[in-house]
Amino acid sequence: MKAKSRFDRQVSASNARLTAISPKAIDWAYRNLVQHWAFRTPSGETACGECGHKFHHKGKSSFVKCPECGRLLKIKDTLKRKIEESTYFSTLETIDGLQVQRVSLLSVTYKKGKPKSVASVEICRLWLNANGLTTGTSKNRTLGHYLDSFNWASPIELKSGISETHVIISNTYIYPRLTLIPELRRNGMGIERNRTK
Repeated sequence: MKAKSRFDRQVSASNARLTAISPKAIDWAYRNLVQHWAFRTPSGETACGECGHKFHHKGKSSFVKCPECGRLLKIKDTLKRKIEESTYFSTLETIDGLQVQRVSLLSVTYKKGKPKSVASVEICRLWLNANGLTTGTSKNRTLGHYLDSFNWASPIELKSGISETHVIISNTYIYPRLTLIPELRRNGMGIERNRTK
């Protein structure tokens, strides 16, 4: 969409200047928001989804600590060789006097006997100025019956407004290291610490 108002032009300029999401934010999301798995066969052979280390565990508890990497893992009794986990997370940042919530999708693949694979892709950005004007920049949506179907190769560009899809996926956990515009801090945002599950 072509920017029509002064606010849209400011958002377009700021959107182009944003850098990639911090690796620390992605690591925080991985550590706190997805389940960490251990594959266990009926014989008790267990494989860590984190580092791929194989060991023997026959206990009845649903969690085990990997003897190699030390990660606490949830045991999945399965013959499957692959588990995929995904979740949305966001960061709150300021740029050029605007507040922006950046929503990303974190995808983690655990394969039996191999180290984990972590990928993150930014989906949309919700913008707010000190006067309360809001708009969004996002990847293009695709046709399909899923609410969050996006064209992963499309750029994040200005949209005509904030759609229901963007509101739903932005209602997620926020990386605790955030920056706020003075108006939001004055109104009490950021006083209570962000909680993770």
